[in-house]
Amino acid sequence: MSLLCAGMAMAAEPVRQTQMDEVVDRIVSDHVQAYSREELERRALRALVADIDPYGKVLDPAEWAEMRSGLDAGLAGVGVTLAIDEASSRPRVERLMIGSAAGGAGVRAGDWLDAIDGHDTHGQSYDAFIPRLLGAPGSVVRLTVRTGDDAPRTIAVTRKLHPLPSVHGVHRAEDGTAAYLLDAQRGIGYVRVARLASDSVGEVEAALATLRREHACGLVLDLRGSVGGYMSAGIGIADLFLSEGLIAGSEGRKGRELHHADADVAWAGPMVVLIDAETASSAEFLAAALRDHGRAPFVGQRTFGKGMVQEMFPLAAGGGLILSTARHVRPSGVAADRHDPPPANDNAGVSPDPGEEIALEGEDLARWREAMDLRASPTPVSAADLANAPADRALQRATGLLPSTCPR
Repeated sequence: MSLLCAGMAMAAEPVRQTQMDEVVDRIVSDHVQAYSREELERRALRALVADIDPYGKVLDPAEWAEMRSGLDAGLAGVGVTLAIDEASSRPRVERLMIGSAAGGAGVRAGDWLDAIDGHDTHGQSYDAFIPRLLGAPGSVVRLTVRTGDDAPRTIAVTRKLHPLPSVHGVHRAEDGTAAYLLDAQRGIGYVRVARLASDSVGEVEAALATLRREHACGLVLDLRGSVGGYMSAGIGIADLFLSEGLIAGSEGRKGRELHHADADVAWAGPMVVLIDAETASSAEFLAAALRDHGRAPFVGQRTFGKGMVQEMFPLAAGGGLILSTARHVRPSGVAADRHDPPPANDNAGVSPDPGEEIALEGEDLARWREAMDLRASPTPVSAADLANAPADRALQRATGLLPSTCPR
């Protein structure tokens, strides 16, 4: 027996498969529908994160780039907004962004976009042709455009970075400047924070400086539809209105971090804050700070109730991971998240003042969003463009809570 054993190679211990490996292998080899291992792993990762974190996400490289661009101050492309014409199934240039690269090359509002780098746009969806318009600043894209019934012409357009303001006023003029004075007679200003981006604090600060120069004495801060962004931006904007005390903090496995207001304020006058059910995340951190310090009345709807802090982690294989790493700490100490504690937190979010709840629904909500899209557009928008916008009942109520006269 010993001789036999001595003449045989020792069998290697089999490599232990995890249950995940075993299931994936079985699906790849035997499932009625063919799947690649890479696709199954991607699905498994997304399901894993979604199961433990209602706000967590695994993003592929395209999704990761799109999310990052939404938080940055600009978008590299040709500088147009497009609408697909249902009758012809072709995109048409709706508006030119301020400083549009395409506009500078000869493209005009109303032109048909027939092809992008030779690729026909007929019958294509936005997802199919928009990526062809985007690219690195300085790169060139060839647009085949047509004005009315004229012959098509091909124009070389050099892509560039077009500013995407995150803060908006009443409308935006041809030179790109925003008008923030809503009611000149009463001296009421209007500032809407559409998202919390990298330059939002500076944009709000500039808007308030403009209103001070115009002798405004009352302010409506509109946070409706603001789904958040950078926590630091929410804290920085709150600091423009608060002179002392805790603004916000975070508490997680890495410890506790608190942010306090400094003594300087950019706006000390009366103000009203507008909120709705889509006000979320860092926009809620901003609202909660103003609410807990009694800085302003609140009009609208209770906010979404997202009180977790997310971090963004790039992945070595491409794409990225968004993961909740801390809880938001309100000045009042009230838990801010609807999922904390489970199953539901009835104190989550920020509520309007008693008697000041105003909700837009159905067609009214759709028309209001259209008007807000115009205000938020990176294209010039005149007051006449907004003349037919529906009455904004929440905004009307907010202005009614501000002083009727402005001391001069």
